[in-house]
Amino acid sequence: MNCFRYFEMLSFSEVDELELTEYFWLLESIQWKKLDEEYRIHRLAWVDRQVNIMDKKSKYVYTEFNKFFNEKEVKQTLGLKVKSDKRLKMLARLAKEANEKGG
Repeated sequence: MNCFRYFEMLSFSEVDELELTEYFWLLESIQWKKLDEEYRIHRLAWVDRQVNIMDKKSKYVYTEFNKFFNEKEVKQTLGLKVKSDKRLKMLARLAKEANEKGG
């Protein structure tokens, strides 16, 4: 049952081909994914609490999303470099125009 429920297997032949060690690895990975999901839930609750913090004058500390979440700073921390690709923008524009023309 776990194979169908957690591993998204759709046939008994897929289950039959699964080795016991693979099964246990997949089962453990599901447990880690559940842990990740629980972390995200609790992190979201924590963030929600932080966003609702008020100062001594009963005004919100974070009045704008950009003050709370600095995307540029997070990208830099994660080592992400987003480059503007003119060719990609041109292709997106051409695809949009083609879709608008119906072809």
